[in-house]
Amino acid sequence: MYLLVCQHYIELNPVRAGLVECPANYRWFSYQANGLCKALSLWAPHEIYQQLGVTWEGRAERYLQMFEGQIDMDQLKNIRESLNKGLALGNDRFRKEIEHLTARRVTPLKPGPKPKSKNKEKLAKQELLL
Repeated sequence: MYLLVCQHYIELNPVRAGLVECPANYRWFSYQANGLCKALSLWAPHEIYQQLGVTWEGRAERYLQMFEGQIDMDQLKNIRESLNKGLALGNDRFRKEIEHLTARRVTPLKPGPKPKSKNKEKLAKQELLL
């Protein structure tokens, strides 16, 4: 489900940026294929998109329904936080799989005490010597 939420977020970026009034007017995204059944040479439907309906028209109708409302503020916050921190967005299984495939951490670390700066330790030692 995160895929469609993220796609919704991406396809509304030109609207939020004031480039177009409607995502259908921005030709560089897949909204025209996903929501308007327009064939695009560089586009192939994702498996999750195909689960929206049996026919292309049915999938497009369900996809357009997603755009009738705003993105949930919690989802918007999660997307932006993940983007800004370079983290994977998805369930635990998905994040673990991404970490395995990329050999890098894509989940946030648990909050804890911040390590002391080496410079602060040096300064403190120097002050003791004076």
